[in-house]
Amino acid sequence: MIQKKRLAGILCLIVFAFSVQASPDVHAAPAPQPGSAICNGPDLMTILVLGTDNRYNVYNRANSDVIMVYRVDFQEPGVTVMGIPRDTWVEIPGIGQYYGNTQITHYKVNSAYFFGGELPPGGEFKVMSGADLMKETLKVNWGLDIDHTMVVNMSIFKYMVNAVGGVKVQNPYPIYSKNQPGKVMFKAGGLYLDGQRAQLYGRYRDPSNKLDRVDRQSILLNGIWEAVFTPAVVPRIPGLIAAFRGNMVTDLHLAQISQLLCLTSRLDKSDIVYTRIPKDMIINRMTYFPPYDGYVFNFVEKEEGSIREIMTQFQEGNYPPAQEE
Repeated sequence: MIQKKRLAGILCLIVFAFSVQASPDVHAAPAPQPGSAICNGPDLMTILVLGTDNRYNVYNRANSDVIMVYRVDFQEPGVTVMGIPRDTWVEIPGIGQYYGNTQITHYKVNSAYFFGGELPPGGEFKVMSGADLMKETLKVNWGLDIDHTMVVNMSIFKYMVNAVGGVKVQNPYPIYSKNQPGKVMFKAGGLYLDGQRAQLYGRYRDPSNKLDRVDRQSILLNGIWEAVFTPAVVPRIPGLIAAFRGNMVTDLHLAQISQLLCLTSRLDKSDIVYTRIPKDMIINRMTYFPPYDGYVFNFVEKEEGSIREIMTQFQEGNYPPAQEE
């Protein structure tokens, strides 16, 4: 098992070395210095991973339909992934300037990426890059400290899944059609998904379980993990390189990517934990939004400060709580 995983880690490193493009808005980070943690990594690294809803190789004029924060622990090796529902209502610094109305302060969290990478019609205003504004938004609302960002467009999921020969997932509930009541798009139970179906599975908005889309994205990531760490991935390395090329922007230095892949090669499946903002902490509502002269659907906290408390526990390594054996 360890030998196979180390081989996979080395292969993944090759993929990243040839395919990751540096963000044009971020200066190259200095090479990390060796420390006491394993793989010469820092004690802890937090990475904001954003999946944009753009189907092409551009990174502005997009919302981030996938928002996940990776807490990577090099001292007690493991990774915890926090999923954030895209429609969560938050303060987004600077959007009042975008609309020319400083009383406008809030919108859905997935639009922070859009506001950071877009100019208003005929205007000169630009807050910062999309990834930077998303980092600032998470900091202002919930106190999250993000070290690095990684942005991918939606095409990478389809290509990645096809490159590894598809993924197997255990779907916990049936997913129904938005337009044809009663029609099942994905049945409950074991599913085998090619790239196109995997992309649809991760993004589909079943009216009966919008919040569960975050869970489906985690299920997909877990399926991709299992598919990559198999001997069958070896002949598909050219496909993996092609999948990543031009579809990712990150401020991670190559040495930091090496540390991450070194750590990954030493982890078992049980060392990676997927979690999310709990469903019972947020409620669905409609909010009047003046620029559109209409209402938008979003999720808000039931109790003020509850999400910030969860995020504090997450950063400290205390969330989700350990399961009793």
